Amino acid sequence: MKKFSVFSKLFVAFILVMFAVSAVFAARYEDLNVTKLRIGGTEVTATAAEINKLDGLTGDVLDSTNTKTVSGKTISGLTVTISAANGFNSVADWVLSAVEMLKTLLIAESGSSGSSLNIISVGGTAGRVHIVRNATTNSTVTIKESGKTGVSIAVGTTAVVMHNGTDYVRITADATH
Repeated sequence: MKKFSVFSKLFVAFILVMFAVSAVFAARYEDLNVTKLRIGGTEVTATAAEINKLDGLTGDVLDSTNTKTVSGKTISGLTVTISAANGFNSVADWVLSAVEMLKTLLIAESGSSGSSLNIISVGGTAGRVHIVRNATTNSTVTIKESGKTGVSIAVGTTAVVMHNGTDYVRITADATH
């Protein structure tokens, strides 16, 4: 039977110790606790819970699929697109097309002199908000659901209105422009 040299015995002992240390290290640091994490030189300040909320989201965090209610927070860098439609070409009623019903800003610029002008939606969507600007010189503008009473906007004013599922209601007082 061959005898192992002292060096061989020490080498085997070293290997056994390394395996033992590896096992202890792996068991001890199973849940690694990091106080600072930097990715590409930028410190990650979000909590694990905040990061986990993003799990499965793709594209923009807030989009038409991934909506969130935000309250008591400051939002910066927000871009809002307001699309406009102008109506009334010497007629008393402006019946909104499907495309016009999606517009945020509705501007009444002309119409029958001195008469009441109506902006009429057919099948409006509850919660849809419009900013209605009455830029006529002498006609009251009323935005309403077909067959309803709606909201009247005085000459030279702008109002924010919302469809409640039945008709339009005023959200703000008229602002003079």
